[in-house]
Amino acid sequence: MKAASIDIGTNSTRLLVARINSEGRLEALLRQAKITRLGEGLDKDRVIKPEAAKRTLDALAEYKKILEEVKPKKVIVAATSAVREAQNSQDFLDQIKNRFGWQTEVLSGETEAKLSFLGVLGNLQPPTSNLQPILVIDVGGGSTELI
Repeated sequence: MKAASIDIGTNSTRLLVARINSEGRLEALLRQAKITRLGEGLDKDRVIKPEAAKRTLDALAEYKKILEEVKPKKVIVAATSAVREAQNSQDFLDQIKNRFGWQTEVLSGETEAKLSFLGVLGNLQPPTSNLQPILVIDVGGGSTELI
């Protein structure tokens, strides 16, 4: 099954289209990232600026065109720190829903960290010796998660 995920971060908006291969592992078919700076100026007044929202929505429009061609069975859209912290995040989420039909999940910092950890683990080969502790540090534009 082919699926897509869109990660709306503080500095970048990313698209991943992937499928599960015959070994049961995630295989990336397409990756894109655009610097959208959604969190620009957010630290001052906790508001997503119209220009920042427009840049991000423009990137999503490009991704929508790609997804119409690729035709994944499922599209998951998630937003992180900037949307989590903005006072006007619901307005931004409504724009995404109205324009693209996507319900966007706003990830908590804990969930963001867990997903980062699983993403890293999914790309590691199984250990050949004793399992050692693993620390994943996700340094984002608006937050840093450790797990």
